[in-house]
Amino acid sequence: MIKLLIKSNFVLIIVLGLCLSAQAQYKTDTIKPNGLWLDDRGKHVQAHGGGIIKLGDTYYWFGEDREKENDPEKRYVACYSSTDLTNWTFRNKVIQ
Repeated sequence: MIKLLIKSNFVLIIVLGLCLSAQAQYKTDTIKPNGLWLDDRGKHVQAHGGGIIKLGDTYYWFGEDREKENDPEKRYVACYSSTDLTNWTFRNKVIQ
């Protein structure tokens, strides 16, 4: 059990390490129900069926990336970060 927990935490650290930093350009102070959630690039957040974890003061959102430009033969997972759960910074596609 302890080995599995250590291995899971190690994998999480590796995945978070793959998230590259990006500079926030798109900012909002409200969430609009039924509206598009845009990331710092002004692009639709691609984190379908995702989950959010918090490390320190930062939230990380991982979910399926269904961007139209993706290879339809593969599945993709994107990573976003936020400190306020409103403004999301695209980090990277962490699984392709």
